[in-house]
Amino acid sequence: MSSTVVSRNRDLKRLRDEGYDVSVKQGYLFVKDVPLVNGRGEVGRGTLVSALALTGETVEAPETHVAMLIGDYPCEENGTPIAQLKHEGAKDLGGGVTVNFSF
Repeated sequence: MSSTVVSRNRDLKRLRDEGYDVSVKQGYLFVKDVPLVNGRGEVGRGTLVSALALTGETVEAPETHVAMLIGDYPCEENGTPIAQLKHEGAKDLGGGVTVNFSF
């Protein structure tokens, strides 16, 4: 389903065409290999996760603006956590998917 949903939706296809590693699974959009600075001041990678509202294979406006992250908490270049992003901690989305943070 993932590649079909992405290829049939302009915004998702644009993300993929621009080089983002996007997939759709269990009603969520996953954008993998997003660069972020971790608490050690090192550049690492994370996966952004967002609820994806679908009608058939058509993407609808999301019910929430909250994004989630699998990976280290994003920090300033010196390793200081970006406090303005903090919303809540780890959450099990089911199907073996757990996010570490939401914003």
